Amino acid sequence: MGGFAVSISNLILNHGKTIDPAATLAAVCDPNPTGHDGRDTDLAAQNVAVYNTYEQLLAHPGVEAVWLPIPIDLHRPFTEQALVAGKAVMVEKPVAGSVDDLDAMIAARDKSGLPVAVGFHDVYDSVTMPLKRRLLAGEFGRITEGTLYACWPRPDKYFGRSNWAGRLKRGDTWVMDSPANNALAHYINIALFLLGPTEWESAKPEHVTAELYRAAEIENYDTISMRLTVEGGATLLVLLTHACATTHHPSMLLRGDKGEVRWTSDIKSARMRHGRDDEIVHGDYSNRVHMLKRFTQLVRGIDDDQIAVATLESARCHTIAINGASQATPVYNVPPDMIKEVTNNQGLIRSIPGIEEAFFHCAEQGQMLHESGKFEFTREPGELDLRNYSHFAGPAHADADGQPAGTVA
Repeated sequence: MGGFAVSISNLILNHGKTIDPAATLAAVCDPNPTGHDGRDTDLAAQNVAVYNTYEQLLAHPGVEAVWLPIPIDLHRPFTEQALVAGKAVMVEKPVAGSVDDLDAMIAARDKSGLPVAVGFHDVYDSVTMPLKRRLLAGEFGRITEGTLYACWPRPDKYFGRSNWAGRLKRGDTWVMDSPANNALAHYINIALFLLGPTEWESAKPEHVTAELYRAAEIENYDTISMRLTVEGGATLLVLLTHACATTHHPSMLLRGDKGEVRWTSDIKSARMRHGRDDEIVHGDYSNRVHMLKRFTQLVRGIDDDQIAVATLESARCHTIAINGASQATPVYNVPPDMIKEVTNNQGLIRSIPGIEEAFFHCAEQGQMLHESGKFEFTREPGELDLRNYSHFAGPAHADADGQPAGTVA
């Protein structure tokens, strides 16, 4: 009932009746339903049942589906429980911290025969399927390389918001919380989806080369430089950080031998270039509404070839990339003398001075951070073959320099 769940429940309350098939918010659950500034009373006034256990929610009369904006480690058990109870599922991103848990969810879905969709919202945007069809039709030629970079500052309180933030595990379950597996996961996922070999598939990573660093006092990384080679031979360079002073919203470039596509999140647009000719196609900011509608269609068994669906299989490609990067290389500390503490309206941020300019340079030159020579602290990247990858063996072990400062491993 708190955090992102507020947005989801409001989405259904505000738009559920306007879509077809219509959706009704029947019930919510929370371990502390009265602890959200009167949210329980407000929902009850709108005929929404409020429960303090998941079992009560699943038993609510007439519930056909559940939406799970919950901690990463609960995605698998809550999805499995819902499927056993005969409910379709919308599970938020990232699906899981390990490919092992994701594969177990696929098996549970297949056994139940019920749909499971994933909350990677950009997949559902109105611009996504038309753009992917143009890519598949060869309008831009063979796509040989892609680049994604983003700088999203995150303060100490962001990493302190829960007992799994910035961590590798919660309890015995991998969560692998990081910019690549949480706040910026959408953008790796949409890049892999657009590079996929068919309308409904994402590109499968076959090889990863990765560098992982942390400036914040966390267990996992807050900065990643990664190059993926996907099935078919295209490469995707990924440069993401929370250890920055200024915001640079995600920007993705897909380059083919006949043209290129630049996709941006800040103005929600895709710029297509053929020679000197530019074409700009704007998406919309109602992709969550599209997601809700597409989910209700899935629940009722209705096909729609205009709006794509983020599936467990397509999300699996993202999870393989995340697991592979962590298995390929340790997380290394950024030296203290290379960290600058800045304070803004979000709070205290441990930033790497110059990381924004370095990422822009790397994106323009197609270089990983170590290849650029911009920082002395960078390490040789690690590599891993991801073909037939089906088990996360855990993150690579760092030497003493790579151990987190001030955290409990």
